[in-house]
Amino acid sequence: MGKKEKGLANIVFVMKKSQASFCQVTKGASTESSLKKKENWLTQKEVDAKWTEQEQHMHLESGRLVASECPSTWGCWESMDTSDVVKAHVGRHAQSCHLGQEYANGGRR
Repeated sequence: MGKKEKGLANIVFVMKKSQASFCQVTKGASTESSLKKKENWLTQKEVDAKWTEQEQHMHLESGRLVASECPSTWGCWESMDTSDVVKAHVGRHAQSCHLGQEYANGGRR
């Protein structure tokens, strides 16, 4: 017999059988989803390592890849992948049981 079962057995033993008893069970479930878009600018060297030249042109035409000149260094280009997203899914489940007993004298001894 585990610790939880022993505890429940003790509660049932302590409760008087002559009084009405009740049990309240609650269950709950929730889910949460989030989508975060990152603005991660890549250097031309990183873009060349990630895609071939043909893939780069295709991504530029479709709008997935956005190119911009670096504001601090003229003549240096940066690219951003617009499909670079982070997805997070969280699921929660809770269950609880509350045992109680009604007393004829309103709870006073």
